[in-house]
Amino acid sequence: MSDRPRIAISSCLLGNNVRYDGGHAFDKWIGNDLSSHVEFVTFCPEMKMGLGTPRDPIRLIRDHKKHENISLINTKSGVDHTDKAQKVSLELSSQLQEIDAFIFKSKSPSCGIEKVKTYDKNMFPLAGGTGIFARTIMSQKPLLPMMEEGRLKDPPHRDLFVTALFANYRLRTSSKTIGELQKFHQSYKFILLAQNEKIYRKLGPIVANSEKKPFSKVYRNYRRLFLLAFKQVTSRKKQTNAIIHIFGFLKKHLTSEEKSHFLDLMEQYKSGELPLIAVHTLIQHFIKIHNIEYILEQNYFTPYPEDIKIKNLY
Repeated sequence: MSDRPRIAISSCLLGNNVRYDGGHAFDKWIGNDLSSHVEFVTFCPEMKMGLGTPRDPIRLIRDHKKHENISLINTKSGVDHTDKAQKVSLELSSQLQEIDAFIFKSKSPSCGIEKVKTYDKNMFPLAGGTGIFARTIMSQKPLLPMMEEGRLKDPPHRDLFVTALFANYRLRTSSKTIGELQKFHQSYKFILLAQNEKIYRKLGPIVANSEKKPFSKVYRNYRRLFLLAFKQVTSRKKQTNAIIHIFGFLKKHLTSEEKSHFLDLMEQYKSGELPLIAVHTLIQHFIKIHNIEYILEQNYFTPYPEDIKIKNLY
């Protein structure tokens, strides 16, 4: 078992020359900052299909009568690669086990998640679609965190992805008993509040009333809901909700002046005048001074390694 999160990733993003033009699409943040904390498992559907590199361009062609029918066509020879692409996609999906997240190459007719160029039979551009391989993975493994490298350039989406990645890894590797699952749930209380409070409220009863139920069933139900909480970027309003809950554990230890300072800072954060890191810094200062163990045991302030570079958020 790997001691790091495992990410399945489009091979070209790590600098491998597998693109249609014989080149690559190396991503500096992925290859330099993220790589030291994860294990990458590369994939390239086109190479798996035997198309080689360099190769003729392929495009997604949409049926004008049945819009959901999409084919993968060589634009020079007219060869239809759809069946082979679907077969390879299913094979790769079954081979990619114990994966904590996926990173796809954007705009790729095999790997793009959204806004991939599609055409009609006359090569007239249509509304964007999803690559054949990405569509298969999204269908086969719908709970896993998935993102294109283009989205990862946006700090809030990058934060969401990496938070979900490490959460999924910790859940997969550390929660083997009811007791461990309950401990895991407690450690993610404030992250869940900041992501989706409704889901947090549903998860509590699953782990609280689980002693007489098969662990496999409890874990499956918990994991399904837990990962759904990371499908959208959080907001200042949701982060404020989590921070106010944390403040509830702190306020009895603070002086009137400290409380006032904290509440002033919160108002500035809510109005957009300050970034989240300003509020976090003050709270962490109070937590360390007063040694609030319950908060120290949380993953809220350390959802992933500190040296994964993400700019100030929200």
